[in-house]
Amino acid sequence: MMVGKKNLEWLMSLGLVFAVGACSGDDTAVGESQTSTGGESESTSTSTTGTSDATVGESETEGGSGGASSDTGTTTDTTTDTTTDATSDTTTDTTTDTTTDTTTDTTTDSTGVVTGGPTCGNGNVDDGEECDDGNDDDSDACLSNCVAAVCGDAEVQAGVEECDDGNDDESDDCTSLCAAPTCDDGILSGDESDVDCGGSCDACELGGACGGSEDCGVGVCDAGVCAVLASCKAILAAEPEAGSGAYTIDVDGEGEIEPFEVQCDMDTDGGGFTEITPMIACDKLKAIMDNDVQAPTEGIDDECRPYTRDASGDHSYHYTIPFPPGFTEFYLHEYVMKANAGNNHTSDLHTTWTQTLWTKAYIGGGRGDISFGSAEEAGPVTSYSDTLPGNVSCLDCETAWPGMMTIYQTAMESKAFRIGWGEAGGEAEGWYPWWSGTIRVR
Repeated sequence: MMVGKKNLEWLMSLGLVFAVGACSGDDTAVGESQTSTGGESESTSTSTTGTSDATVGESETEGGSGGASSDTGTTTDTTTDTTTDATSDTTTDTTTDTTTDTTTDTTTDSTGVVTGGPTCGNGNVDDGEECDDGNDDDSDACLSNCVAAVCGDAEVQAGVEECDDGNDDESDDCTSLCAAPTCDDGILSGDESDVDCGGSCDACELGGACGGSEDCGVGVCDAGVCAVLASCKAILAAEPEAGSGAYTIDVDGEGEIEPFEVQCDMDTDGGGFTEITPMIACDKLKAIMDNDVQAPTEGIDDECRPYTRDASGDHSYHYTIPFPPGFTEFYLHEYVMKANAGNNHTSDLHTTWTQTLWTKAYIGGGRGDISFGSAEEAGPVTSYSDTLPGNVSCLDCETAWPGMMTIYQTAMESKAFRIGWGEAGGEAEGWYPWWSGTIRVR
């Protein structure tokens, strides 16, 4: 049977290959083999179908051997159609994404304890810790907040501190040395007015700080400093509450007169009077006795009391007591003069005559006077003859000042107090113009 052209094309569309066998009667047609590469591999191998078309009984001889022609009508379709999909799609991702977070989040609470991160109290000294003893005992060398104990941390370290109030107030019961205040701790502590002096401690020296004169061993408290002032008046001005009593004064500051102790009258007429005794006058203030008419007997005794006596003649003296701070007021306190006649004669004061000039303390007829005032003025402010209720005439009698405690004013500020006295007549007569008592100036 013959296969037509159209049938052959149809069969080929089916992927079949025809082979026509000649002579042997077995023709094989091998179809197509295709290999596709490039990411995909498609392989077509030989596929033999089971279709076999053979025509038997027909023979066709063409010029064959013996002139015979043989046509075998057997057709074998041996097409093999094999498809292999060997596509391999492989992706390798070698990216490594590694993140390390080393942030440490720590918090410090109001007690100073650090939380988060290193732990205070674990017994290890971590970053940011001064110490870590693994306990919460605040009386040892390491506090519970891992800070070393120090004076001022408000925690009392056992065996080391007496106290710790956490402040630098030295006037309370616990000083910045973490101990109770003492008089030898080297700091201004407790009730002291200066370092280790004043208050309940020993009095302070000159120049030391003070809260009152009771803090000063010498002098008074002037503008917060222990100082020796020039007079009782100056003391009262510096300390209005100062009471009467003994005080040290320095009448000439850096001058030759050394500071000395006096009694201050802080009561009479408002106070501020400096008391001068006979000893202070001659020993401290270096008083000078001088005369305008000299007596054969004169001098200053062992108790610094000036005296004179003439011999049937006249004499006139004055005793000048320097007082550099100056004064404008004075009064005589328990003042007494004494007659100093000889040979049973008498010294005489009459109320009919009063000394008015320092240069002459007597008048003819046997009368003298004893007077007081400022050395810078021409004459005295007051005198016995001017004050006595009656005449005085005696050998060695003592006569108290009749003016009691009258306060006298000078015409100007004076820096020297003066006493004047004298006597006249044909007898041996004279005076101790300042036998006892004191002069008080302000």
